[in-house]
Amino acid sequence: MPSEKIDLIPHGIPDLPFVEPNVYKESLAIAGKSVLLTFGLLSPNKGFESVIQALPRILSRHRDVVYVIAGATHPHVRVREGDRYRDQLQALAREVGVEREVIFLNRFFSPQEMASLVGSADIYITPYCHDARAVSGTLAYALGAGKAIISTPYWHAAELLDGGRGALVPFESLAAIATAAIELLDNDGERHVMRKRAYLYARKMVWNRVAQSYMHSFERARYHRMQPVYLGFPARAAEKNAAGRLVNV
Repeated sequence: MPSEKIDLIPHGIPDLPFVEPNVYKESLAIAGKSVLLTFGLLSPNKGFESVIQALPRILSRHRDVVYVIAGATHPHVRVREGDRYRDQLQALAREVGVEREVIFLNRFFSPQEMASLVGSADIYITPYCHDARAVSGTLAYALGAGKAIISTPYWHAAELLDGGRGALVPFESLAAIATAAIELLDNDGERHVMRKRAYLYARKMVWNRVAQSYMHSFERARYHRMQPVYLGFPARAAEKNAAGRLVNV
């Protein structure tokens, strides 16, 4: 496929305001807390256990931290094994002594609820386990909300968080997650700069801009499809045809 026939259109996101997390925390009963957040459908390839295991070290430096895991179990996972993975995460939280600091919100959220939930996060985390993830809608959403982000370097994260728009950590490295979280919580200025970079970059991803990109792509494809196609003959074939006509005359 020629490169000139390829249009790269980003994952669309709502146009959310850039606000301080404390604006949303009181309504969610987490006022006064430093909020780490992961949201989306729960499944074992998401790596939540790495963040739970990192929490004791984070809490040793920042006692006000809570980790919110928001979202229902993935329907396909639920059919196969019910809520076994969630049960395992809850057991792990008890085992490492952070049961009170890990908050599970086991349900789906309306768009308004999601905006408040993501808005409340001081740090958003995607600790996914494998690099072969071409897109993450939750990561795009958090970027568009201007969140400070910690993520493993799966494909979409490596692209979106380049240029200081987030902190990339190795897969399944609880030590690296803890270090990155502590550094961001220690440094409000650095966290704000990261948030601003993310928010400004994501303006091209809001739905009205994405819709315009799709329309431009469709119009370009339609234009090229309507152009007449001229079938030329190789020079030797044309000469041969001309010679044949002379002989026949």
